[in-house]
Amino acid sequence: MSRQYPRLIMQLYNPFTPRWLDRSIFDFLEALPAEAQVLNVGSGNTNLGTNVINLDIKPSPNVSVVADAHRLPFRDGSFDCVFCSAVLEHVPYPNVVAKEIIRVLKPGGTACIQSPFLEAIHDEHDYFRFTLKGLKVLFPELKEVKSGVSGGPSQVLADILRVYPILIFEGTFIDLPMRFVMSWLARPFQWLDFLIKRKPSMPLYARAFYFIGRKG
Repeated sequence: MSRQYPRLIMQLYNPFTPRWLDRSIFDFLEALPAEAQVLNVGSGNTNLGTNVINLDIKPSPNVSVVADAHRLPFRDGSFDCVFCSAVLEHVPYPNVVAKEIIRVLKPGGTACIQSPFLEAIHDEHDYFRFTLKGLKVLFPELKEVKSGVSGGPSQVLADILRVYPILIFEGTFIDLPMRFVMSWLARPFQWLDFLIKRKPSMPLYARAFYFIGRKG
């Protein structure tokens, strides 16, 4: 949106928060032994645990290492797990980042990758979208442990229902009220994913995919 509003106002007027259809990458992370060395690439301000090194290109309170994911500042085979969620679409050379993730994994180590497919452009550095096959092509050296849809079509539907009327009235005097109304009206639609999660065609319209792969 071209008009910028204070963050607190936008939190009130945009209560829409995507729901994970499949939390496998988070479940896998939580199941790791306490001593496992974990790298969170592109962490932002998230905190996944005390044994996790949070790496991001920008400093923030929870970031422990500021670095470019295209050149990870770690030795080969440093980590038991590399977590990378909603990051590959924001890097200009995702194949390079993927190779770096593989490089810093220990033999037998696991990468937990997640990236959007049908999702709106949401950052000035937003370059790519990936199908599930596309994610697998980025990590050919990893043996698949599990993969699937992490964000389903109903979230795509809810997003469109929320945004489309806003686009019509953007810049007018009812811009802000429309954001409030549509954000709340569209919110329940995202729960419909749980009704269609086992339908064969559901992955064709996924919001996001995940891939868990182990290094040989």
